[in-house]
Amino acid sequence: MARATFVKAAKKPIYKHGKRVEYVSKRGKREGQTLSKIDRNQPADENDEILINVGESYYTWCFYGGQPIYSKTYPRPSQLTQNAFKQELYSIQEKIEDFDAEGDTDNIAIFVEEITSDLESLRDTCQESLDNIPEQLQDAPAGQTLQERIDALDEAISEFENIDTEFESQKDEETDRDTMSDEEWEEELKQEKSEWIDEKIGEIQGIDLCFE
Repeated sequence: MARATFVKAAKKPIYKHGKRVEYVSKRGKREGQTLSKIDRNQPADENDEILINVGESYYTWCFYGGQPIYSKTYPRPSQLTQNAFKQELYSIQEKIEDFDAEGDTDNIAIFVEEITSDLESLRDTCQESLDNIPEQLQDAPAGQTLQERIDALDEAISEFENIDTEFESQKDEETDRDTMSDEEWEEELKQEKSEWIDEKIGEIQGIDLCFE
């Protein structure tokens, strides 16, 4: 996984795309050769936008052999890896971390179904990769890793499928409404739904996806 470096203040503007420039290599096997690279301190054209202005703080990281990547915010795990499996797994985890039901109990069921589908898709990709490995090599480290990922994903899928996503009020409408105004009843029901949503989000976020 790449490591992000924090820069307190940009000395030059950093553009969204940058200009491709030529330079002469001064070392290595390509010493003396004319090569090209993207210079993000120069605009690609008149329409290139400034991503980071002079004086602004930012984060930067780079994958082996690649160009530097810049961001005003700290990169998330899915941005710091080029491993396809980890990218997808981290993206699912980030989606869970960011989830907001917006006060609607129905959104819990919709979200759980969406995450379950994402996990199933990732599991099926792992299973396809395992199936493509010759049977005599499936017990090798690569095959074992894929099987461990499949088993872990199956377990996570089962946990999501077991979440009760149907909201049922615990209030006795016939009894309680006799002692409340319509406004009080609606407010208490809203509070009950809010607490139920918070409980379900905690249950969702408590499912362990920390496997690679």
